Amino acid sequence: MPDTYLPHHDPDTETLVRPRYLAGPGDREAVDTAFGPLRGSGWHVTALGRDLTEVIATSPCHRIRVGYRPGQEQAWQVTAALDPFAIPAWRGGFSRTTPPEIIEAFLGQLADSLHFDTVNDTAGTFVSMEGTWADANEPLSEAGWPTSYTDGFWLTRSGDGEVEYEVAPLVDPAVELAADVQRGFTWRIVPGDPDVGWSAGFSSCTPLHLIAAVNGAVVDNNPLVRVSDDLPRRVLARALAEQAEVDRREAEARAALPTAAELLADGDGLEPPVAVSPPSPAGPRDVERVAASAARSGTAPASRTPLPDPAGPLRTAPADRRRLR
Repeated sequence: MPDTYLPHHDPDTETLVRPRYLAGPGDREAVDTAFGPLRGSGWHVTALGRDLTEVIATSPCHRIRVGYRPGQEQAWQVTAALDPFAIPAWRGGFSRTTPPEIIEAFLGQLADSLHFDTVNDTAGTFVSMEGTWADANEPLSEAGWPTSYTDGFWLTRSGDGEVEYEVAPLVDPAVELAADVQRGFTWRIVPGDPDVGWSAGFSSCTPLHLIAAVNGAVVDNNPLVRVSDDLPRRVLARALAEQAEVDRREAEARAALPTAAELLADGDGLEPPVAVSPPSPAGPRDVERVAASAARSGTAPASRTPLPDPAGPLRTAPADRRRLR
């Protein structure tokens, strides 16, 4: 199917987008969703600017700051330090068009790290460098994304070639931070649509479990919901074509199921009759049939408590004094 095929659709219809790294930034509410993990956790979240479009979040210990400024190229900026007045131990951020759900996963992991330190009376989990590069890269490896190594740089690409994830050699944090360039871990999504292409970068000393959270969110196979009118034509066409294929497969699966008439004709799914002896446990549904059989055989089933029959007198079997309705 051509990549630009677009059937008739309502531009306000919600559309499922997969892979999620092509879903784009969504709307203003999606930006608020990204800050969700920080709200209610003691973080101070404040909207700034003339139109309240800028957001600043500060951790309870004042050692982590998260800022969203849509007017800047790297709209999302994060810094972390062991002391509120010290230089950052690491920093990084995301461009404005990054899907907020990916940022939400990162901030959620960051908030969990800080909470872990608080609960366990430890310090530095949010700046810890424990683990290996392979740990951070594990979500991509499990997704089957190939990785190559050249001149000290590790480069991982998605199967469709849309995503490039690069890990640079570890450098002196002071030199790296002074240069104001985050080259330790970088993501680039360049599908050719400016409203979908995005980038992210973090310094070399960014904790590896936070990098793993980003990678896990990027390869997450669950689709993201977007309004059709907010998606570039090529991405929308891809999403609609995929949904049409899903609908076709579901229709074929339903058509392959046998109908009720076919089940009745074949006898499948029907419980076969079961012989019950003595007939008394057969249940109230077959009382009249059991009574008739008892009358013919001269034996009636036992009944602990005789019940009056509004329809007529009780019948008594000749073999004993047990009575049957």
